[in-house]
Amino acid sequence: MNKEWSRATSQSSERGKKRKVVNQVDIIKGKATDTLFKGVFTKEYLPRCHYFISRASKEMSVEDIMKYCESKDLQPQKWRELPSRREDMKSFHFVIPENRSQLFENSNIWPENIVIRRYFLYEEARTWPRESSKVSAS
Repeated sequence: MNKEWSRATSQSSERGKKRKVVNQVDIIKGKATDTLFKGVFTKEYLPRCHYFISRASKEMSVEDIMKYCESKDLQPQKWRELPSRREDMKSFHFVIPENRSQLFENSNIWPENIVIRRYFLYEEARTWPRESSKVSAS
């Protein structure tokens, strides 16, 4: 099972060449249930999706949006308010389990004028602490 991985890079930086990504291996997840050797199931290691919520009213707080998410059974794992360039609206970053992404992307559950899209991860989001479910806005 030898697969080659390659990463697309900027033409200006690499002159159109593709670099090989090393140390990429396939992940195998066990499925056997008739053994004494068992794995641990935890919510924080489930596949998850990151979403950007924008154009929320400036009066909205993270707690208000959390109450709304709980009422719609969206089950966010992590959340935070993002810094905004505009004074009249707020933006938020939410992390939800992958199995809830279809529901999260349903436009019928969100209030009018709210914009939802996938969040593109940057280094700060990848380094969130695993032990807490909330991250402060500062």
